[in-house]
Amino acid sequence: MKENPKFQMTAFALSIALSKGLSLIMLPIFTQFLSPAEMGELELVATTMAVLGILISFALHEALYRFATKKA
Repeated sequence: MKENPKFQMTAFALSIALSKGLSLIMLPIFTQFLSPAEMGELELVATTMAVLGILISFALHEALYRFATKKA
């Protein structure tokens, strides 16, 4: 991978945007095929994964904003 911080920051930002966009697109599909109880279970798993993701990544997305505003 390149050592260019702007490239890394852009790649990280795009991966976050892609993840959120995919979640938004999949929501109507999930609600079509899952019952409310199953949606609740899915949301519980998604929330758990989000919390674990924050703990594992040490909130690196916050550092993204710091590097974006920092002048080189």
